[in-house]
Amino acid sequence: MKLLLILILVSLISLSIACKCMLQPLEKYFCDSEFSIKIKVNSEKHLTEDQLNSWYDIEVLEVYKSDEKTKTALNSNRIWTAQQSATCGRVFESNEVYIITGSVDQNGRARTHSCTFGRNIKDLSETEKQFFEKGYKSVSCPESA
Repeated sequence: MKLLLILILVSLISLSIACKCMLQPLEKYFCDSEFSIKIKVNSEKHLTEDQLNSWYDIEVLEVYKSDEKTKTALNSNRIWTAQQSATCGRVFESNEVYIITGSVDQNGRARTHSCTFGRNIKDLSETEKQFFEKGYKSVSCPESA
């Protein structure tokens, strides 16, 4: 009985450690990111040796926001994410097109996660479609410190 109680307690603790993100307005996702792009995913997921991270081979179809650092990172035609959804990893399907936001990590890699914006273009709402067609051009992001 004690063993069963311990197993249940451990299960509940591990469930509470999962990645949790607060929904935000699209403009905030855009402003808080270092890049915002439309991509086509050209591969299945690849794992790093330590199996903590994964990457996908991509083709950048359109750039909505970037700077020189992100252009360099995106030239690798890879997008990096955590391996598991519990650690905020994002899952992409091969041969699908997505709009995503993200940042460049300390290793110079373009990275996204489940707390940034990321949506298959087939699943975009009308508001999201309008934003990425032309609305993003009028967004005034605060200067970052």
